[in-house]
Amino acid sequence: ASTLVDPYTACAGSAGALYGPLHGGGNEAVLRMLEAIGTIENIPKFIEQVKQKKQRLMGFGHRVYKSYDPRAKILKTVTMEIFALLGKNPLMQIATELERLALSDSYFIERQLYPNVDFYSGIIYKSMGFPTDMFPVLFSIPRAAGWLAHWVEELADPELRIFRPRQIYMGRRNMNYVPMDARQVQQHNSGEKLSSFSSGFDRRRDVSEELFNFEDGAIPKTATGSKSQLSASIEQSFGEKISPQSH
Repeated sequence: ASTLVDPYTACAGSAGALYGPLHGGGNEAVLRMLEAIGTIENIPKFIEQVKQKKQRLMGFGHRVYKSYDPRAKILKTVTMEIFALLGKNPLMQIATELERLALSDSYFIERQLYPNVDFYSGIIYKSMGFPTDMFPVLFSIPRAAGWLAHWVEELADPELRIFRPRQIYMGRRNMNYVPMDARQVQQHNSGEKLSSFSSGFDRRRDVSEELFNFEDGAIPKTATGSKSQLSASIEQSFGEKISPQSH
């Protein structure tokens, strides 16, 4: 906004920043984590892997809220109301048991890791029939009012000056210049996918696979997109999977 950009571009930039799997895509990551866990019986092993830093516990912890996120309490109540109408679902059962075990473990209590707003919001969206890739869009809609409020505030400020983030360069220094004809060209295999050629959709999937790469096959690897028995039961509970052609 401090560059006097139009509101459409300002919101587009905000949405782009929100799109990352560790922020606006956090609830999607929670769903993939729950599906990867698969059953309630796998939760203790998963928690131990988290404590050993072999896995990441998505949907827990917040930069501001160092206790139970008040928004998560509201969403948990809404989730219970939804499942009272639609019937219980394995995904919700895994989530509630994971929360119970984590909140009774001193490891997470000492680190002030409590459920945040992402933990239950993805379950609610899925129960309403929204495709997973629509989650960041739903996250953006209510935030748009705040983005535009900031935009108006900046333009109305008579002392407005462009914001320049302060950065400290931590890279290599005192490097000698190498002429172009003397530089080594990095070769890429024909089958290797360059990051510049992969879409945001692919990169989000790659991150999900890295987050939930379970060992020893003890917990099913469903983050790659393959439909597990749990995924099938979820779709059966909530109806057929929505196809892109239906929108």
